[in-house]
Parts: sequence; C-alpha cells; structure tokens
Amino acid sequence: MFNSFSVRAFFWELNGKGFISIKPNNLMYNLFVANSKMEKRVQEYISIRQDIMEKLDKLKIEPRRTNGAHPLHGKLSGKWACWLGSNIRLIYEIDDKAKIIRIYSIGSHKIY
Repeated sequence: MFNSFSVRAFFWELNGKGFISIKPNNLMYNLFVANSKMEKRVQEYISIRQDIMEKLDKLKIEPRRTNGAHPLHGKLSGKWACWLGSNIRLIYEIDDKAKIIRIYSIGSHKIY
C-alpha cells in the first residue's frame, strides 16, 4: 500500500507552507512511498539535505526530464531513476493516468 499523507505532512513541517506549486495542481504528479520504512528513509535524506525537497518538487512537475531521470532496464524495467545529489539516487514508477509517482527506493547506487 502506498502512503502519501505522511510524506505531505513531512513536507509541510519542513517549509511551513506545504508543497510549492509552480504549475496548477491538476498538472502535477503526487508523490507516494512504498511503505513506512521507505517514508522514513526519504525523510532522513531530506533532513540531511534540504535541496532534496526542491528536487522532489521538480520531479512532480516533469518526472521524465528532471534531475537526470532515465528509464531502468532488466529486473527494474518499467521503473525510473533520477539523481537527487552527490551519491543519492531515487527509484520510482510513473502512473500517468493517476498522476502518481511511486517511490520504491532511495540511496546510493547500491539500490539498483
């Protein structure tokens, strides 16, 4: 089950204003995490590096072009990866119909 509420609540705490919207909300994707463990890992990375939140906001606008996004192959076929900073990568899946980005993993290249 994917959970969006907690991630949104965490972003709200960080910037005090909620998500920063550059485009109307109906054109943006929503972020969902795979489970509570992944939610904690995303929160840990955001607390260490504030710029990750900005990169996630950009990803919500253009999930296939932002942050060096690229499709994955092999056992991860159908998923995408992008760069969030130095050695931090994000693996996610894009659902265009529901406008959802499902986050599966975050970490170094070892997550592949």
